[in-house]
Amino acid sequence: MGPNTVLDVRDLVTSFRTRQGPVLAVDGVSLRVLAGQTLCIAGESGCGKSVTALSIMGLLPDNARIERGEILLRGQDLVPLDADARRRVRGRDLAMIFQEPMTALNPVLTVGAQIAEVFLIHGTAGAAQARAQALQMLQRVQIPDAARRYGEYPHQFSGGMKQRVMIAMALAHRPALLIADEPTTALDVTIQAQVLNLLATLQREMGMGIVFVTHDLAVVAQIADVVVVMYAGRVVERAAVQALFEQPAHPYTVGLLGARPRAGQTRHDGSTLQVIPGSLPPAHARGSGCRFQARCAHAHARCRQEEPALRPVGAADSGHQAACFLVAPSA
Repeated sequence: MGPNTVLDVRDLVTSFRTRQGPVLAVDGVSLRVLAGQTLCIAGESGCGKSVTALSIMGLLPDNARIERGEILLRGQDLVPLDADARRRVRGRDLAMIFQEPMTALNPVLTVGAQIAEVFLIHGTAGAAQARAQALQMLQRVQIPDAARRYGEYPHQFSGGMKQRVMIAMALAHRPALLIADEPTTALDVTIQAQVLNLLATLQREMGMGIVFVTHDLAVVAQIADVVVVMYAGRVVERAAVQALFEQPAHPYTVGLLGARPRAGQTRHDGSTLQVIPGSLPPAHARGSGCRFQARCAHAHARCRQEEPALRPVGAADSGHQAACFLVAPSA
């Protein structure tokens, strides 16, 4: 693990207890994030993106557990930590923002009090200093008239402004890593762009790594340095963002890119979008072989019998990998 590595996830396996028995929501996921780098995890709903993020944060529900693997944050493995130790890490070195800020904000406390509470909980400031630092954070996330809005309640803020409050809370202690789980999905496109630009600005100032979970490939193209594509709990492709968009190697990635709505794109049949046939297999009934083979136009006998491992795409040192038998072994 290099000195610039903020997060190193190694062979992470997370399971859920269900009526059908234990199922693997995350199955052998590995990823690495450097300081100042944005890694996007992309894929359809149900592919394991959010469970990966919640595993890193230590916020899994009661019926889920990490079966094996390491989650190294600045070299410290978070998996064996107890609940109290995890809480000390969250909000200090590790923080998260969610898709719907209203569910994360307390409706009966002012936004200023909720930001100040971050400093009070971690014992880094007294009451007066916590208020001053909370006000400074509101200004930092570009909320107009911050002194007045400090005393207002979440329902008095728009969706975009509530998300800025959540960013202020998450970044109050300048964490080494920020996890953002679909944070702009509920926002209109102009507000979405403002929030993404704000995150990019704060990332440059703080040098933090970001794991950004999204199904929106337009957002991926805008903000990512590295992209990890997940399908049915596994990583099927990883690459630098330009390589992924210009030379996707896995049929699933090709399908996702083909399904993007783009102005002026019209197919010979008059339709504007490609469609990946079928749907994700249920986690308890994935069967053998490649997990994408039932939806893949290129599937052959080997795909139905053997699960492909990630292999290099092109030059071995490019970092581009795909889990597909169509990928020729690198020289």
